[in-house]
Amino acid sequence: MESILLLFSLILHGITFVVIFLLYQKIKQASEGERNFEQRVQEIEDLFSSYLLEIKDENKAFVEKVSEIDQNPKVHKTLQFQGDSATENQDTVQLSQNYTKPHKQSLFQPELVKVKDHVEQPSLHSKIMHLYENGYTTEDIAKKLNKGKTEVELIVKFNQKMHH
Repeated sequence: MESILLLFSLILHGITFVVIFLLYQKIKQASEGERNFEQRVQEIEDLFSSYLLEIKDENKAFVEKVSEIDQNPKVHKTLQFQGDSATENQDTVQLSQNYTKPHKQSLFQPELVKVKDHVEQPSLHSKIMHLYENGYTTEDIAKKLNKGKTEVELIVKFNQKMHH
């Protein structure tokens, strides 16, 4: 009976040592992960400070350019914004702003700014469904949009299955 208890005690001690070793390994990995985390935090802080310095430099350059414009009131610029003309309808919109400085005698009046207004065209799917809902047949829709009748029928059937 003593030998059985001694054997059982040795097995329990062995299991205990294995568990202690595994816990030690996990604690070691956690401390290494914490060190890696601290290194990453430091790298991110360094990165942010470098970005902050770049932004400060850009702001200084911007302030210098604005002060140059303030000193020379005859400088006028026209901006034109352009987009992808293949899928968008572009209308020109004219905007005008008059700006006067209350503390200086010179007036800064920019020229008209031309801005392209972008209007997206409806998709083929939405065009087909709009016409179908307004009572057009699939043949009429195909003729009107210069598409195949089968293509129009497939889109209508697909849409009906999706919504029913």
